[in-house]
Amino acid sequence: MLFYASIAAWIFQGLLMVIDDGIFHRRRGLTKFESFGHVADSLVFGTVLCIPAFAPADPHWLSLYLAGAVFSAVFITKDEWIHAESCRPMENWLHSLLFLNHPVLFFLTGSLWWQHEAEELRVALPFAVFGFSIYQWAAWLRVPTRKTA
Repeated sequence: MLFYASIAAWIFQGLLMVIDDGIFHRRRGLTKFESFGHVADSLVFGTVLCIPAFAPADPHWLSLYLAGAVFSAVFITKDEWIHAESCRPMENWLHSLLFLNHPVLFFLTGSLWWQHEAEELRVALPFAVFGFSIYQWAAWLRVPTRKTA
């Protein structure tokens, strides 16, 4: 059951990210700060996910994982003062769903790790997130954006 809940939460995250980037970001463009920030969000997220992917499930690593998860969950909110002015209400609502799902993903992935389940999934997740960060870098930092602030 935990495995299927994890898959559902990750699919939900992926769909939200596709909508956010594919529709909202394309429609309004991103500032350089947002572009760098989104790549940084993904790099922090992926780095924390390396713990349940590659570290043994023990109290030391669990402490680091929990600290990293809290840091990541707070870090992703750094753009909200920009979003308050530049985003339409629907995009802000989607961001709120992403913010709610972020700790759920950490909880479910950490639970799989602690129970020694779904190793293949846990190993794949940081690679998927790092892959997405490469896409973000290529899409928003290697090509001109509509806004330059």
